[in-house]
Amino acid sequence: MDSTGGRSGKLNGAGIAVFLVFLALVGCAASPARNRDPLQAFNRKAYAFNDKLDRAVLEPISKAYTKVTPRPMRTGIHNFFHNLGYPYVIVNNFLQGRFKPGFTNIGGFILNLTVGIGGLFDVADDMGIRRLDQNFGATAGVWGIGEGAYLVLPFLGPTTVRGLPGIPLQWFTSPVSSVSDTRVQITISALDTISTRAGHQQDIEHIRDALDPYSFLKSGFLQHQNYLIHGGSVSNEELLQELQPAPNPASTPPAK
Repeated sequence: MDSTGGRSGKLNGAGIAVFLVFLALVGCAASPARNRDPLQAFNRKAYAFNDKLDRAVLEPISKAYTKVTPRPMRTGIHNFFHNLGYPYVIVNNFLQGRFKPGFTNIGGFILNLTVGIGGLFDVADDMGIRRLDQNFGATAGVWGIGEGAYLVLPFLGPTTVRGLPGIPLQWFTSPVSSVSDTRVQITISALDTISTRAGHQQDIEHIRDALDPYSFLKSGFLQHQNYLIHGGSVSNEELLQELQPAPNPASTPPAK
């Protein structure tokens, strides 16, 4: 049996399962929910789990990665994975009927692949061609589907009911999904995770300094989604810089 075909079958099965969950819950998302966080009890446990996992595993690894990897190399790795995210963004641009941003992103993607040596250099950004981000949660919002419940997934983080199909879509549109060797896929994905985590160290510290980190992250995520739905475009980095968490008195040193 072709091992690639078996792997694709498993991934397709996972995608179908997520889509079925989406269909089962879409009725709840058809109209604006009065309580945007009816799953808060579960969400807070999932957030706590993710935070503990991050503190125990990802944070130490990402700090070690930052310490031993020269900045130019880290920048190149970041650029490479940032470029791999273009296809997912492009698909969502076109699904929303936003063709100008879609074609702009296609140009940036090709420019980085060629002149940028496979994406190691973000030539497009240097030339003022900024990636205009979108995701499936925003796409569903443009289609008129209500966001439904806010949801925090273990390992994956925040989303909403309508954003669930974006999980398999993001995988299938990634060039990494076309790699036939599962071990290579895992290695690439792990490096992507470490690189991304290393780049968000200060942002995560800001979230943890908030009076209620869970609520702060939820507010920022939902604001970001709403901004994308209405034609805006902002990176997660810029969003986190704009939002100022309420200081946590426990983490604030007493005045002398």
